[in-house]
Amino acid sequence: GGEAVSPAEFVTEIYYRVPFVQALDLIANRQAYVEAGYAYVPLRRIVSIVKAKFRMALSKSLVMASSAFSQVAGESARIGPLLKSMNSQYTGKDYGAFDKNSLG
Repeated sequence: GGEAVSPAEFVTEIYYRVPFVQALDLIANRQAYVEAGYAYVPLRRIVSIVKAKFRMALSKSLVMASSAFSQVAGESARIGPLLKSMNSQYTGKDYGAFDKNSLG
C-alpha cells in the first residue's frame, strides 16, 4: 500500500533517481518524490520499476524471436516442419495419463 513514511524512516531510506516516465505508477500512487524531471523512488518500491523494465525487454525480445522464427521456418525446408511442430513434441513422462498397471 501507500503507507506514510515517518521522518526517521525518510532520513534513513535509500532512494534511487530514475527518469520520471519510468515511475508513473508510483507517482500516481504518491509513492515517489518528483523533482526536475526525475522521480526519487525508495528502495522498497524499486521492484515495480525493475519489473516494468523486464516486461518491456521481454516483450521486445519475444517480438524479435517471433519474426526470426517465422523467417527461419518459412525459408528452410528441413528445419521449418520441425520448428512448426515443436510445441506439440514432448519426450518426457506423461504424468497426466492414468496407468492401471502402476497401481500397487
